[in-house]
Amino acid sequence: MKEITAGFIKSRKYWEGIQFFNKELAKNTELNRNSELAKSTNPTKSTESARNTEPSRNIEREVALLLARGQVYFACSAYRKALKDFNAAVSLHKGASEAWLRIAIAQCRKSDMVAASATFKNLAEIIAKDKADSEIAALTARGFLELGMTDAAKTFLSQLISAEKADLSVDKSAESATEKTLQSDTPENASSSPELLYLYAQSLALSNENSKALELLNKALSKNSNSFECLLARAKIYLQLGKSQEAKEDAQKALALNNRSSIASYYLAQALFNLDDLAEARKTINECISLAGNKIFFEALALSAQIALKQGDIARSATDGAASLKLSLNGRGLGPLPDRKVTIPDLVAGQMPSAVLTPHFILYGDIEESRLNYYAEISEAFINFADRNLIKVKGNFPRSVFIFHDKPTSRNFLQQKMGFYSKVQGVYLAGTNAVVTFDGVGIEILFHELMHTVLGEYKQLDFWAEEGVPTIFDQLWGYPKTTGQVSSLLLILGLPEVWIPKHMGGKERVALLLKDIVTKAKHANAEHEYEQRQVALFLIKHGKLKQFLKLVESNNKKGYEYFIEAVFEKKLDDLSILFSQYMKELATNTERLRALPQSQFFANKSEFEKFYNSSSHAASLFGSPFGP
Repeated sequence: MKEITAGFIKSRKYWEGIQFFNKELAKNTELNRNSELAKSTNPTKSTESARNTEPSRNIEREVALLLARGQVYFACSAYRKALKDFNAAVSLHKGASEAWLRIAIAQCRKSDMVAASATFKNLAEIIAKDKADSEIAALTARGFLELGMTDAAKTFLSQLISAEKADLSVDKSAESATEKTLQSDTPENASSSPELLYLYAQSLALSNENSKALELLNKALSKNSNSFECLLARAKIYLQLGKSQEAKEDAQKALALNNRSSIASYYLAQALFNLDDLAEARKTINECISLAGNKIFFEALALSAQIALKQGDIARSATDGAASLKLSLNGRGLGPLPDRKVTIPDLVAGQMPSAVLTPHFILYGDIEESRLNYYAEISEAFINFADRNLIKVKGNFPRSVFIFHDKPTSRNFLQQKMGFYSKVQGVYLAGTNAVVTFDGVGIEILFHELMHTVLGEYKQLDFWAEEGVPTIFDQLWGYPKTTGQVSSLLLILGLPEVWIPKHMGGKERVALLLKDIVTKAKHANAEHEYEQRQVALFLIKHGKLKQFLKLVESNNKKGYEYFIEAVFEKKLDDLSILFSQYMKELATNTERLRALPQSQFFANKSEFEKFYNSSSHAASLFGSPFGP
């Protein structure tokens, strides 16, 4: 089961994974139902034993399936769905330590640290009663330490290691070794994994029990001399005990294992500073600050200020000292462990109350899940539409779509979580492979941004088309249409807008020049999208949009400089005449354009046809049908 789950997660086939486990859970439910039916209709003694053992096997399998499906949900940041499965597993088996651990970690991702603390405590009690996997025990201890629950971590690890020591006394084959071990009452002397010894040492060090912590770290390093975490922890204790030379050696060994560690660089710089090697200390602390980047901790800047002061660089000392103080007030200091592994909040998707998966998307939102389901169905239909009617859909899936309940919330999310400050109705962020918009903005905006996710895979695209082609969805009529088992769309595209120069770059429509639009376009620049939209409308007018995109798909310019030249098999100078004629045609039809109905997207075919029949004269003048 774990291998199957890992396979789905590693390949990012979340949708397939969920569907697989849904089917397996349904089979298991059917087995349970049949077992209960057999028990009630045929209670013979000869089958009593078989019937009594079968339900327990089914429950064990159901717990495993729930954990597996929950892990797939967790992997795609659908934490609430993951929690639902983990809690269901716990309801079937109260002592399922793995399920409790996964609940605690999911709560951390949602930034619910209070609930996670309680869950970790409950998990520790379960582990104390029933031996748990050492990995689960270590993660539980890490959870305590990362949450600042030092006493809980110390108690838990002490009991765990003491229990290991007690178990040694039962091992007759190692009786003499056991007797020697039991001569001491300290649990530190018990045999244990290097990781558990390291974590116990950390809990002791945080309680200022450095001597005991050092003994544990020495023991852990005797088992694994290349433990990066142990070397870091021992370097820190050596510094606290005033053993700078030993700290220097451990920090150097740690850096040899991981030369990208800002913490190892910091400990080395501190040791060098203590040893009065100011030149090397300055060089090392500079490397530390560079490695830390925007995750710099105040201790590093404080040390930089001390080094600068001792070197006589008063200006730098003052600057770094002030920055260190500011960071310390914001709580940006070194944590108890070199890297968080358990209690990491998901600052992007963690707070989303709803999440829906499709074969190509994961949709997150703060809207009702039923509403998010609607957007999921439409988004999936759009991908099928684009693939069948425009250009082959390829690339990395699933892609993320965030839909919020209103515009201010959407913009706040973009600024605080994505670092995007432009005021937009919707946006596709290529770096995070995500679309962000809000409910009620209009299906046109969603389709526009989804088209960006499709075209973004075609780096050879003419620059004008990066924005120009998605804008064809800014004015549309249509409805969802399913052909066979495939959901798609039927859309009327190519509908021009009324041209208002002051809102559209300042030029009249007839003043637009095709050559200027195509040759002056820049990559990832939406500044002239209204003008670029006219080029896309021009392609639709001449029935060339699909051909244009097929040439892009095959990267075939037929010897021309631009794909738009290739599709017409004419140079831009010649095409410009055709384009200008089209612009004049639209300009002379301003009143008809003004009378065009607004964009409409209907729930079904009958509603669409009722509307379309009353507007077909306009469609015959301007629009073209796309779809099945």
